[in-house]
Amino acid sequence: MQNKINGSNNWIEFPPQLQIIFDQLNDAIFLFDQTGKIILVNQVASKLSGFTISEIVGKSIKTIVLPQSDNSKDDVFYHEIDQSKKKTNSADDVDKFQSDILTKDGHKIRVEVSHLFFHHDSQSVSCYITKNISEQLISTTLLEINSTVSSSLNLVEVFDSLLVELRKLIPYDGGNIMKVGDKNVSITRTLGYDDFDKNLPKFLYNLNFDIESTRNIKEIIDDKEPIIIQNTVEIPYWNRNSVSDLFRSWIGVPIIIDNKVNAIISLDKVEPNYFTEEHAFILTIFANQAASAIRNAKYFKDASQAVNRFLTLYQLSQIISVNIRTEDIYPSIHQAVSELMETEFFSIALYDSNAQTITDVYMIDNGQPQKLSTRPLEKGLYATALKSGNSLFFNTFDSDIAQDLGAVIVGDETDPEISQSILIVPLKIGAKSIGVISAQSYKPNMYNTSDKETLELLAANVAIAIENARLFDEVQKLAITDPLTHLYNRRKFEELAIKEFDRSVRYNRPLCVIMIDLDQFKLINDKFGHLIGDQVLVSVADLCKNDLRNIDILARYGGEEFVIVMPETSATQALLIAERLRHDFENNPVHTIHGQISIKISLGLAELNKSCKTLEELIDRADRALYESKHNGRNQSTIWEKHFSKKLHPS
Repeated sequence: MQNKINGSNNWIEFPPQLQIIFDQLNDAIFLFDQTGKIILVNQVASKLSGFTISEIVGKSIKTIVLPQSDNSKDDVFYHEIDQSKKKTNSADDVDKFQSDILTKDGHKIRVEVSHLFFHHDSQSVSCYITKNISEQLISTTLLEINSTVSSSLNLVEVFDSLLVELRKLIPYDGGNIMKVGDKNVSITRTLGYDDFDKNLPKFLYNLNFDIESTRNIKEIIDDKEPIIIQNTVEIPYWNRNSVSDLFRSWIGVPIIIDNKVNAIISLDKVEPNYFTEEHAFILTIFANQAASAIRNAKYFKDASQAVNRFLTLYQLSQIISVNIRTEDIYPSIHQAVSELMETEFFSIALYDSNAQTITDVYMIDNGQPQKLSTRPLEKGLYATALKSGNSLFFNTFDSDIAQDLGAVIVGDETDPEISQSILIVPLKIGAKSIGVISAQSYKPNMYNTSDKETLELLAANVAIAIENARLFDEVQKLAITDPLTHLYNRRKFEELAIKEFDRSVRYNRPLCVIMIDLDQFKLINDKFGHLIGDQVLVSVADLCKNDLRNIDILARYGGEEFVIVMPETSATQALLIAERLRHDFENNPVHTIHGQISIKISLGLAELNKSCKTLEELIDRADRALYESKHNGRNQSTIWEKHFSKKLHPS
């Protein structure tokens, strides 16, 4: 090309010849003189810049091919060529660099420039051969981003890489990625701001933008489209702070997942009027890559959570299978739920359909056991879940909502803090609700639909476990209680009584046994029938339970006989209790369909002393004292005396 150009001493006077040559080339050609005025361009340059050839010729080259950002190179870039270059036309003396072509519509196109210098006699001309590399840069950068996205499930790593690679295509001054919440937007990753002040990133991470009052953010979220602000100083609503005052140009592009704006890529530039629609296009491509990365990370997280759920449920099933007692499985259920979701407050409550009550059986608040209670099934969140058979799910909660829903505050009522995130799931066996399980947090927005489904799945297993444990407890209870009066049977009584007897002997503590027999009970059976007789026995058991202490051991000993073991009680003290029982029976007749039936009882008491060697002997003494009460006219209490043993015991 140089040989043809230099083939005539008057070549600079014949631009049509050069025009023909330049139009054959695939790259944009700009020929300009020593003053920088463009004297010739080809068709590719016209197409690339958007100007016609006549519009370009006569312009300064600086208005089309923009100066490099490094001002130290401007002199070399524009004509102040080293004198040694002026003396040679060697093709080896080619200056190459990257720059931008400013198009007619204001876009910038990245180009690689080859700068050639031509000199003949006293005339000098420069030539730029510019190759469009913007698409190549985008393709290369996207390949690198794709590699990062496909090889990493760490969102922090992916976002940091996105910001670094993006800077290769758009030389921004500060860039960040913002996470979009329900009401606020917060910055999660930044790049470039520490070049201005090392404390700026920390300042940005502490910022929270209210969506409704931050217009540019709200428009991006509502419209799901990029926004370019050419000069923030001219924007009345712009959020002013120590960072925003540094920059003039701003661009934001949404990261959209499932048709919802999940995050925003935001770039800042010191100079005004910098960002273009082409930048918005490039940013949108990057936002799509970010969306893909977020999806991959979410799918991985979901898959990991699914595996964790399976393992946790499996481990819980193993624990349940070897621990049939409810007091053993409740802590295991709590631990399983805590591993699956945020659980600062956890409780299990069971429903009694006969009594229409809810009873707390397990309740932990911030690691501390709470007071358990029983309350009527009237109102409250637990009652709502039980009555409807459906789960309840709240991510914000306050006293007003609690009042509207009739929520019942359980746990420490003096604590002003109230749960914000609440999951309540009914425990169901088929269509029957047997209770509720609840996970709660004092922080809002801690649960999602996946957490609710997880707790429901776990609740299905828990309900079976609790029901099995309940059935086991019932079987155990049947083995140790009298089916009519629900008092301990003789077998369980002897098991408990022997422990108290041994303890009293070992520590030399008082112990007393009372035997009770209903006077003339056979007459009641004969006159009113055995059903009424059973009703009388149940009334006797209930009245005895009401008059005794928790430490006393009460059992049905056989027929119409009852026995009481009273720890830490002398015969004198036991006699007071015996007489109180006798008077209570006299004053409280049993109400039956045949009217009121008066009950009288006889009682025999025996106190442990050193001459008594076994529990059987102590009970026998009380039984002999009972015989004395019967023999002496019934309806009285008698303390065993030594001479009673010499009398014949009734068969």
